[in-house]
Amino acid sequence: MMDELRRKVDCLRTQVTSSVLGYEMVVDEVLICLFSCGHMLLEGPPGVGKTHLAKTIAALIDASFGRISATPDLKAQDIFGDVFFDSPSKTQYFRKGPIFANIVLIDEVNRAPHRIQSAFLEAMGESAVSITGETHTLPRPFFLIATQNPIEYVGTYKLPEAQRDRFMMKTKLTYMRRADEKKLLNSKINIEPLTPALSCPELLSIQKKIREEVSIPAEVIEQILDILQATRTRKEVVIGASTRAGISYVNAVKSRAFLEGRCKACEEDVFELAHPILRHRIAMNQDSTAFGFTEDDLLNDILRRFK
Repeated sequence: MMDELRRKVDCLRTQVTSSVLGYEMVVDEVLICLFSCGHMLLEGPPGVGKTHLAKTIAALIDASFGRISATPDLKAQDIFGDVFFDSPSKTQYFRKGPIFANIVLIDEVNRAPHRIQSAFLEAMGESAVSITGETHTLPRPFFLIATQNPIEYVGTYKLPEAQRDRFMMKTKLTYMRRADEKKLLNSKINIEPLTPALSCPELLSIQKKIREEVSIPAEVIEQILDILQATRTRKEVVIGASTRAGISYVNAVKSRAFLEGRCKACEEDVFELAHPILRHRIAMNQDSTAFGFTEDDLLNDILRRFK
């Protein structure tokens, strides 16, 4: 069973990387997040393939797909649905919104106003939403991918700290390397639909196998704790990594081990995932920000101490 699931994961990985050229590391991080039951934040300038990557992942999982375009006038009903009254039968019924899907893409999440950004917290944290006092459970699996433009772009809002912490990982997409872009420009555009590589039950089985069968040695846990503590004690930092970040870290390193064909996590997994797991959970002080010292710079400095 495990060998068959690994074969399907390898097929999924190959299909995504062949469709999204030049972003092999980003693809792996998205898959790790998916297998860890987390949610993914993709950041990058317009036109680098954030939405294409999210749609490709969705197409390769035989699952329901919902898409939400975040705009300044977005309403909660546009996301979660609404209760309607049917006059002939004199009954109320609930029409579900696009959040009720296995894989949900939120385009440009940081263009939505703060009250709407905060509305995603319950869905991301509880896999359920409350509407007119009634709780509605979201389908399983539930994987939310949000894209955002860098904060300096006009018309964007900074995500609230609580919402940023709900994302397991934040991955940055930059402009493609010249060689990859040349390959893309010379290639024929593939307009044929993608064939799903995994079903929802298979994805749930993979998530369960990783939780139960991939081990994490004590020294790897200690390494994670060292890094978490280091983010909280630096003078450049106002807010360090949360305990939720540590839980996400553990789940992610186990998923990376699985993706690499191992049944045990190692320190390499810890170092490779530090940036996507932690960068969005750290708040730098004003002096550091003014001097251009970023969260990634801080993490680079911390990791050098432990390597």
